[in-house]
Amino acid sequence: MDEQNADEICASESTADDDDACVLENIEIDGDIVFDGTRVVKLVGTAITGEATIIGAESVVITGSDVQGDLEMLANADAVVTKTSIGATLTLDGGKHGTISGNTVHGDLNCSGNGKVEGEGNAVSGSAVNQCAGID
Repeated sequence: MDEQNADEICASESTADDDDACVLENIEIDGDIVFDGTRVVKLVGTAITGEATIIGAESVVITGSDVQGDLEMLANADAVVTKTSIGATLTLDGGKHGTISGNTVHGDLNCSGNGKVEGEGNAVSGSAVNQCAGID
């Protein structure tokens, strides 16, 4: 699967007024995408046909979206994932705070090295492990 250029997609599709924020609403991204160093990433009603990776953001919000592959969030200050379908594994690693609620995860739910992780109402087909144990 082809990796899409997050900077190009954010420049053309983001509804944010700030160049260091990427707010994508109701769009489809064909393939994998990596957001690396974008200060704010918000995906609202967004469909991603591959994997999504978000690294080093101050704020991540993913809601009402569909990620057909893995969703990896690494070293983000604050990450919120709600009402989203993940086709494989959801990973939250090395962040300060994470909230994971009301999602459908068709793989594992894996959280480690975070300051705090909370949530509820997640349907997880695989295992909810480490800091994510008990929030399914």
